[in-house]
Amino acid sequence: MPAISVIVPCYNAEKYIDQCFDSILAQTFADFEVIAVNDGSTDGTLAKLREFAQRDQHIKVIDQPNGGASAARNTGLVAAAGEYIAFVDSDDYADPALLQTLHDGMLRTGADFVRCGYVNVGQNGTETPFAQESAEQLLGKTELKNRCVKPLLGPSSDMVSAVQGEQTEPIPIHTLCAALYKASIIRKTGLRFDESLPASEDAMFNLAFALHADSLLFVPQNLYYYVHHHGSLWQGIPRDSVRFMRNRQRLWQAKKELCNHYGLGDDFRSCYRRSVVLATVQTALIMTNQNGPRFWVGRTEIKAMLRLPIVREAFKTTPLKGLPLIYKLPLWLSKCKLAFLLWLCCKTVNLAGKSPYQ
Repeated sequence: MPAISVIVPCYNAEKYIDQCFDSILAQTFADFEVIAVNDGSTDGTLAKLREFAQRDQHIKVIDQPNGGASAARNTGLVAAAGEYIAFVDSDDYADPALLQTLHDGMLRTGADFVRCGYVNVGQNGTETPFAQESAEQLLGKTELKNRCVKPLLGPSSDMVSAVQGEQTEPIPIHTLCAALYKASIIRKTGLRFDESLPASEDAMFNLAFALHADSLLFVPQNLYYYVHHHGSLWQGIPRDSVRFMRNRQRLWQAKKELCNHYGLGDDFRSCYRRSVVLATVQTALIMTNQNGPRFWVGRTEIKAMLRLPIVREAFKTTPLKGLPLIYKLPLWLSKCKLAFLLWLCCKTVNLAGKSPYQ
């Protein structure tokens, strides 16, 4: 049995797969297998994977019809034999010390999962390092919930602090890669990726895993490289804002269902409710930017969003008292279901160039 199973979902990754797999095979840690899942690629991805498998016995290739990244990762979880699980996306790459560093941390502390910092690589090749903490930290169950689970559900502070971007020293666990997971927890609980979610399925998997875990080790080294290509999620938002809006609504529901499934209290539920409140305005800003849909489509979609039960529940239970008018006005319009006035307010903000979602 290998110590680590590295699961790599692959879809039309012919351009990037060499760099990805070269970086995996260059790891200083040797006791691992690679489960490469070809998810119905229509380019030369499968042929390249088979070439790699012929060259290196670490690699096992699984070919399946296209089902999305979650389906490919779930297939990888079923096939994985390792004591620990790592995930790498086929268009990203890893530092040679990634697996060794994460594995050493796991053995040294007995943590249920270990995370490291990462580097965002832009389209022009610029690298932006990201490590939330400057020193290694080991979080127990209570800290894990307060500093990881709650912030991922939504703002864990009051609304005034939330709109100003203030959080209580969160450690982000939204990314799936740059981490090592105890496979025993995944197998015991039957954790899988939600194949019905078109986005943020990795964050929801991490939320569920964190609720089963007793500890998390964070190491500050930046050992994983997230490569951002043209057509990534946030770059595609302005051109497909209606789909983004509906995907966001499905994520809200998934967070609520997770709270119900794990019997989480109001201190957790208030986090996702604040997230819903803030996201209604964010979504309206996206719907009314220069690439958004026509007026009637945008207004109709915003009107439908404001009437969703989960949105009504969020506004009913989230106080807006103490907010500056510039923040309170669009939130109040949302709370009162004034779709046209919210559309007009957000459109004005966009025309004035004050929205971050241009």
